[in-house]
Amino acid sequence: MEHVIEIIKTNSKKPKIAHIGYLYHFQKECSNFIRWRCSKFTSLKCPSVLKTSLDIEKPIFIIIDHDHVHTSNKNAVAALKLKNKMNEKAQISYATPSQIFAESVSNVPHEVLVELPKEEHVKRTIRNHRGYNDPSKPACRKELVIEGEWCLYG
Repeated sequence: MEHVIEIIKTNSKKPKIAHIGYLYHFQKECSNFIRWRCSKFTSLKCPSVLKTSLDIEKPIFIIIDHDHVHTSNKNAVAALKLKNKMNEKAQISYATPSQIFAESVSNVPHEVLVELPKEEHVKRTIRNHRGYNDPSKPACRKELVIEGEWCLYG
């Protein structure tokens, strides 16, 4: 059995883990291991649990308890990575959500596109991530700092 664990960043504090086409989310930290629950636990009542070492940044596979009640879906994992890639691109570029979406899905197989949410929902998420890099609003004029080429007089 293949024991390659891939960490996928999410909006929550803890990342998700992809392992042979299954997605797991953080459940709890035990004394000797971290317990990750199958992401289909609520929708399909999947009892599968993945246990890794205590290092959350570079976890080492220990064991899988219980079998999955559904098939693996590598396309869903690829779709989650694609969504993360679009959100990261939104934070660093000034392209419109339509441009980011079009560039990201241009060379993606149809099987992966089926797993993505609706285009409008993805674009809304891109717009929401866009504001994370905006500078904080100053409370008074003295707190306002203009840097770079916009600052003519020091």
